Amino acid sequence: MSELISLFKRAGLNEYESKTYSAILRLNTATASEISNEAGIPRARVYDVLVGLKNKGFVVFSVGRPLKFKALNPDEALSNYSELRKRNFESELEDLHKIKESIGRSFTERKGKARELGPAGVWLLHGKRNIYGAIGNALSSANESVIISTSEANALKKIEAFKHKFKALRKKGVNIELYTNNNLLSQKGKELSLKAKGLALLKHSPKACRYMVFDTKKVLLFLHEKPESPEEKECAILIESPAVARLLEERK
Repeated sequence: MSELISLFKRAGLNEYESKTYSAILRLNTATASEISNEAGIPRARVYDVLVGLKNKGFVVFSVGRPLKFKALNPDEALSNYSELRKRNFESELEDLHKIKESIGRSFTERKGKARELGPAGVWLLHGKRNIYGAIGNALSSANESVIISTSEANALKKIEAFKHKFKALRKKGVNIELYTNNNLLSQKGKELSLKAKGLALLKHSPKACRYMVFDTKKVLLFLHEKPESPEEKECAILIESPAVARLLEERK
């Protein structure tokens, strides 16, 4: 029975709920006092636990006195609980989306009123997830131009990861230039040429270092890592400086 309790806990019930539901399954129908004795939980807590199980769709209450409780079979109970959690999750996501929109509007208003920052902002990013998150944010806010300078292999990765954003940017008239050291003769080069078609203007550059420039305002510099390095060891520097951005644009 301890294994069954562990499974109910894995499904999302707490310790007391798992013990109580297991006890009712054994008893089939019982009073709160009988369930408390069978489950080995305090009498003062059992009623609250039973109400929680009822709300989650695991037990039903009888009509009349003494009040008795009956367990639904696990298949039906877990189906009920699955639907409940799904509805709660969707509701939480909707609330989160509304909060995000409210914060976004508030941040935009505050940013518009804020005075111009003096020194450039320089940020160190660790791990592929954080780096790609920064790229996604920068692409979403780009309005004029995006320059990408990288290797064949990394160009393919970025096109695959951000192809939907590239399409959206091209649709709103943002100029996207992709510089790579490929000669368009290798297999990767041919694949890159096909994938970049309609997404970015592909150009050859023998000195294609790894960086991105957004609207001549923001630069992302990729620090070279060993090919076998895990994704969490990847590093990049985000520089918010028009001067540095212009310098890299002229370099291409």
